[in-house]
Amino acid sequence: MRNSGVVLLFLGALCICLVYTSARHKCYDTEVQVWYPMRDRFCKPWITFQTEMYKGRYCLCKQGYVRNAWGHCIKESECNKCIYVRNADYNQCSSSCPLVCGQRPPSVCTLQCAIGCACAPGFVLDPWYKKYCVPASTCPPSCPRNSVFQTCTTTCPQTCENPYWKNCEIQCHRGECTCLPGYVKKLVRGEEKCVSWNRCSLRE
Repeated sequence: MRNSGVVLLFLGALCICLVYTSARHKCYDTEVQVWYPMRDRFCKPWITFQTEMYKGRYCLCKQGYVRNAWGHCIKESECNKCIYVRNADYNQCSSSCPLVCGQRPPSVCTLQCAIGCACAPGFVLDPWYKKYCVPASTCPPSCPRNSVFQTCTTTCPQTCENPYWKNCEIQCHRGECTCLPGYVKKLVRGEEKCVSWNRCSLRE
């Protein structure tokens, strides 16, 4: 009787654990759930950030799928479409306004997705050969005054209205122009600019 009670207690705890794990980790249609965090397979691991590649996941890509450099599951056939495109990976929803080396990111861009090969995180288009992607570290886009291009950026940039965000994350996806230390974002005549803290109280 004692052994059977222990077994029942163990099974009950196991069921609770499985239900909790299932409720906490919702997977997409292209994924399957696992009971403990595992590393997934990637289409192009050599151009994928290590923070993305070595992330423990409760949802792995289904058979016939692999993750792209952004961490999204794509078909293996889609992966093969960009296998020979240097520093690029297949993306089902990349920006219609890709970042270009030496050029300022557009202030306005359509929300429409571009499907196909796109420069992986940390890479931007070559200004002369638009089909090639080059490292952003050696040829970054041009940024406005008091800002610099960063591949990995916070989800909560400091602004005059919200200088102290909470529960922020660092993402290494598209990259953007970020304010230099000591500067925050402020809307000036309809345009977002990086200004010093003491300019936040001024009307402009």
